[in-house]
This record gives sequence, structure tokens and C-alpha cells, in this order.
Amino acid sequence: MKAVPIILSALLMGISTAQEMPSSIVRSSISSKGTIWTGQRVDLGIDLVAPGYFSGTAVFDLPSLPDVLIVPPSGSPTVGTENIGGQDYVTQHHTVTIYPRRPGAFEIPPFTIRFAIKPDPLAHDPVDQMVKTDAIRIEAKQPPGLPADGMTITSASLTVEESWQPVPGHEAKPGDAFIRTIKWHARDMTGIAFPPIPDQSSGPIALYRSEPEVVDETSRDGTSGNRTDKLTYVCKAGGNASIPGITFRWWDPTVSAVKQVIFPPHDIHIIAPPIPPEPPLRRAWNFLRHHVVPIITSIAVAAALATARYLS
Repeated sequence: MKAVPIILSALLMGISTAQEMPSSIVRSSISSKGTIWTGQRVDLGIDLVAPGYFSGTAVFDLPSLPDVLIVPPSGSPTVGTENIGGQDYVTQHHTVTIYPRRPGAFEIPPFTIRFAIKPDPLAHDPVDQMVKTDAIRIEAKQPPGLPADGMTITSASLTVEESWQPVPGHEAKPGDAFIRTIKWHARDMTGIAFPPIPDQSSGPIALYRSEPEVVDETSRDGTSGNRTDKLTYVCKAGGNASIPGITFRWWDPTVSAVKQVIFPPHDIHIIAPPIPPEPPLRRAWNFLRHHVVPIITSIAVAAALATARYLS
């Protein structure tokens, strides 16, 4: 009978310990230093500070803003420990990336982060936690030499490459197709931040787009973004056509200069196939259809003249 009070006492102590567990803390701050440019990656550091051991993955309820792209953390957080007022805490450091899409001041409103912790690693049931960040204010400047009404890219490591399969020649025929592949890569951007390829369909050439392939890679050096666009140009009919060139311009903050890459246009003469000859029966029918009235008239006149001579 003594076991029941002991078990009950232990349960009550466990409940009391859970109730007395200190609250979790969240700290947020902009890690990026110096001038923030439109289209630049801005790192928002998030530190979760918990009085226990993290269980599972933290969920970020990020806001949606029309002029700011906000990307949730990727990869594993950096884990550490901290002592606050004699209380030991376990910490997780996450990075939320922000891309301002226009110049001016922005405020990232407070957002909620949900996670779970255990008072000790062997505890069975985790305890749900919910913290809310402070509002974050950032101000972005428009790079000189780039229009503010477009989609600005700011990167110190951007590369853009173009390839063709096959390469468009000076002549083609209806039905010929040319696949244009454009690959983006940057160590300081996410793939979803690259701009779409402009629409370039014209005249006797039709343009078909594939869904862009976007891949972000995480390593010790950070996150790099990749995007692959595939555009298929199909010759529809005979005539002269041009696949327009493309110029991409972006701001390199390390040298404070506008950089660009130019992909040239391709002029194509699409040779229409020769018109096949008409079958003999159709040709005879078309001749009769177009000349039946003159033929009948000629026959009638000849008959009338013959009759007149006979009667005279």
C-alpha cells in the first residue's frame, strides 16, 4: 500500500516541475551589415532559447507581404547552450532570408514560431511551446543604374548561362523545334528569387515554356540558389522570323557596379514546303468547273451557226 503514495507524490512533483518550467524565449535581429539593396538577400537571425531539450522541428508562421519575399529556414539549425540567471537553456539558431523587391522602408510584422521541448531527453511527452518575434524594420535602396519598376537582382556571385539544342541556324522548316536552356546560380540567393524569362513569341514561331526547375543547396558555406528555365521555340509556317535576344542586368554590391550578360538573337528563314501537284482527275474537274460556261457557250454558238448555214 505504500507504493501508491510514492507514485502519487512523484506524479505531483512532475506536474509541479512542468508548471514551474521557465518560459521559452525568442530573439530576432538582422544579421546583414551595411547598405541593404533592392533584391539583396537579408539574413534575419532567429534564436530559440528553451529551458529543455528540443523535440521535433520548429514551425515558422511567416507573414506574406506584397513587396518582400520571405523564405523560411532551410537545413539544420545551429544548436548551443546558454545560462540565464542560473537556469540552463538549450538554443537553436535559425536564419530566415528576406528579399526586398522595391526600395523604401519595410516592417516585417511579428510572427509566431511553434515547437516542442522535453524537460529531459528521456521524457515521454513533449511540451508545446509558442513564441512571437518582435517587428523587424528594414530599409532598402535602389541600385543606381537599374530601374525601380522592374525586378532587381542584387548578388555578388550570380552566373547566368545559355545553351541550345540544337543551335538555331539561318534556315529551318515548319515543325523544327529549338530548346533554349537558361541556368541561374548564385551563392547568396534562393532559386525562387530569380526573375521569370520574358515572353518572346512572335510571327511564325511559337513559344512553349516548361515549369522552371528550382533547387536550393545547403552546405557549410551557406545556401546557394539554382534555377533552370527551358523554352521551346517551334517553327509554325514559312517566312522570316527572329528569336529575340535577352539581356540580364544586376547589381554587384562588392564592386558597386551594374553587371550584365547578353544572349544574342537568332534570325531564321523558315522555308515553306512546295505545294504538291494536283491529281489528274482533280485537275480535270477544276478545269471543267472554271471553263464550263465558255465551253457550253462556244458549243451553242457553233451549233447555231451550223444550223443557220444548213437552213440557208
